[in-house]
Amino acid sequence: MSDVTTSFWENVFALCRAPLSTNLLGIFNTWHAYEGGGAAYNPLNTTRPMSGSTPYNSVGVQNYTSAASGASATAMTLLNGRYSAVVAAMRADTPFDNWSVAPIPDEVDTWGTHGFATHLRSLTPQEDDMTPQQATQLQEVWEAMYAAAPPDGPALWNAVEIIRRQLTILGAPYALHPGPIPTPAAPPPPPAA
Repeated sequence: MSDVTTSFWENVFALCRAPLSTNLLGIFNTWHAYEGGGAAYNPLNTTRPMSGSTPYNSVGVQNYTSAASGASATAMTLLNGRYSAVVAAMRADTPFDNWSVAPIPDEVDTWGTHGFATHLRSLTPQEDDMTPQQATQLQEVWEAMYAAAPPDGPALWNAVEIIRRQLTILGAPYALHPGPIPTPAAPPPPPAA
């Protein structure tokens, strides 16, 4: 489709509160290539109707009347609640290879771009570039949360799930194991005098 430009993606990213980066441009141009099609101002073949849009095919993919309308429809679809991991990865400017981490490929499957989802699953996540200080801070947050709530408290596990999702986006080696952090062993007794 000849009507997809950097400014089109810039509008989509801005509406999703994501940065304009070479990384995201590469990801979304690759996604567009896997989508194929030729609907006007609709590189990801969204079916969201907009004022003045017309059907492109029998599935309901729309032709939009302008780049602004197409960018708005694309962003609204991304923000509809079904693609929260994709949006989080966009906002974090997650490296392309790390889009292989679930649930991002699953959400791309939900979108309907099965070939791109398969491609994402074939990628090897990059080593995390989290600094040792960031890792220490994250561990401190985890420990404080664990200490503040009972092990079976729903507030703790809701917070754990949020952190787990963020760590999944960051990739190994910072993924949490399931269940509570094991209690550290007691220090050995002092040597006999």
